[in-house]
This record gives sequence, C-alpha cells and structure tokens, in this order.
Amino acid sequence: MDIRKIALFTMMVVLFSFFYVTLQADVTGNAVKVEPVVRIDSASCKWKDDHFEVCAAVSWDADQTFYAQAYIAGGDPLSKAPRLVNNPSVYCQDVGSLESKRAVNGYLFNTAGALKALSVDTVVACSQDVIATTSGEAKKFLIEARNEYRMRPTNTGEVVLTGFSGKPISCSVTGTFVTNDRRLDSSAGTCHKASGTFNGLYDEGIQQVLVDPLPFAWTGVTGLFSDPDPVVYEGFVGYMTFCDRLNYKSGKYFARFSVKDVTDDALTLAWEYFNEQLTKVDFSGEVICDVESVVPEEVVDIIDLPVVVPVVEEPVVESVVPIEEPLVGTPLQPSWLERMFVGVRSWFS
Repeated sequence: MDIRKIALFTMMVVLFSFFYVTLQADVTGNAVKVEPVVRIDSASCKWKDDHFEVCAAVSWDADQTFYAQAYIAGGDPLSKAPRLVNNPSVYCQDVGSLESKRAVNGYLFNTAGALKALSVDTVVACSQDVIATTSGEAKKFLIEARNEYRMRPTNTGEVVLTGFSGKPISCSVTGTFVTNDRRLDSSAGTCHKASGTFNGLYDEGIQQVLVDPLPFAWTGVTGLFSDPDPVVYEGFVGYMTFCDRLNYKSGKYFARFSVKDVTDDALTLAWEYFNEQLTKVDFSGEVICDVESVVPEEVVDIIDLPVVVPVVEEPVVESVVPIEEPLVGTPLQPSWLERMFVGVRSWFS
C-alpha cells in the first residue's frame, strides 16, 4: 500500500512540474529554452575595381556560447570561413567578376562543432548597373515602446519609413527618449520622465548606437540622482535602459530598436521591449540616409531614328564614237552605165 502511495505521489509531482513549466512559459511569454536561430540580416553586392564583393550581416539567438559561419557562393568554401563569435558580425567575400545571383547561407554551431541552426534563403544579385547616390534624405519617426500585459514583460513592434528616392545604404539615427511611468490612478512611478539621447549609425548591415542617459534617479530612489556614462551598443541604432532599484548597471530592463529591413524606397525599424514595471518609453528622432538607385541606360527606340537614304554615285560613262568597219560579203556589181564606159574605153584602146 505504501508503494502505491509513493508511486502516486511521484506521478503527481511530475505532472505538476510539467504543467507549472508550461503555464509559466505561456504566462510570462519567455520560453524555457531558447531554440538556436541564425539569421542573415542583410546582404549586399558591390563592384570593387575588378571584382564583386558580397557582404552579409549575421546574427543569432542561442542559450550557450555558440559561433556562426557564413558561406557566400563564389567565395571561399565553408571550411575556410572564419568563426564569427561577435553577435552580430559582418562577413565579406570576393566572388569574382561574373554578373549573377549569389546565395548567402548562415550556419550556427555549438562549442563542440555540431550544427544547430542554418539559414539558406538569402540571395543577392551582383550587377554593374550604373548607381546614383543621393545624400541627406531625412525622415522623422516616433517609436512608442511599451508593454500591454503585466504578466508578459516583453513586447515587439515595427515602424516603416517610406518615400525614399532609392534604397537606404547608410543612415544616421539620432534623437531622444523619455519615459512615461504614469499609473492608472494618475500617480507617477519612480521612473517617470527619465530621458536621454541616442546617436545611431546604420551602414549596410552594421549597426551601432551611442546612448547618453541624462541625470535622473536611475536607481529608482527618489532624490538620488545619477549621471550614467554614455554606453555603446552593437547591433542597434536606438537603446535605453529602464530604472532598476536592484542593479541599474546590469541593463536588465530595456527598450531598443534596430534597422530590420531596407527596400528600394523604405526602411523598417523593429523595436523590442522588456520591463516588468510596465514603464512606457517614446523614442523620437530623425533618420538621415544616403540612398542608391539604379540609373536606367538611355535606350533610343529605332522608330525614333531619322530615316537616312544612302547616296549611291553612278559611274560616269564616256561617249564613244563608233568606228565603222567595212562590211565583209559579196562585192558590189557595177551598174550598166559603168559597164558602158568600160566598153567604150576598151574599143578606142
């Protein structure tokens, strides 16, 4: 009887643990284990003197210290590709002078060298089309990063900036952020009106931002002001760290955004939010980009060409006086008169 009770108790503990873990994952929005993922965030192909160069921005998600590798068709084989340990990283290759499309693949390995994730759906076109560059195209933006559910401290969103005259290739992203910690009862939390500045840079997949928080009670203690040092974050163009009473310098709670995608006339900013206190933050600023556009070659339609009739000079033929040649045939017979004179002459002779 005791053995049955022990077995039943053990089974109930196992079931309870399973449902607890499942419920925790559903409620908090945090997976118990992060599945390894590798991404090709962007890829470009440019003509360099006598060859094309393809560059790819690679990033990944993993629980452990993994490393990534990239393969670009036409470049070095995967066995010669360097291990990418900085997340994100940029990998470039000389792919020759042939105009064509190149596949760009990403691979994620664990410390033992076992393949854990791959990305094989990126293709970049290499062409020597004439490119026109326009500098200084500006677009203003506002990102309202916030949470919607108290039991799920994470949230994401996107802001699309359109109307560029070409594809953005290099952008500066500057502006300010300010928090909103106003509660439902109209009272203000300890992180209300915290602010700072950010200066980000995007350059063909490479992203970096310098964040300078302004003096505030960042440790969550009213009246205890501090002026944190500026911090550089890789892989983003906008960033801020929320107030934290326990350890503000750890940067546990944050809101940030990066350039997710660029098209022929648009740029997408993707933001992430993580904060258990539901403090909102607004990023406002301006994106100033250099853009590239393909200049179409001037093609003259055949029907628009003037009709040119070729002039043909006729040879000059000189007049030739015909030379009369004697007729060859039966000689002419003398007439009766001539015969008579001939007869009279012969009679007197």
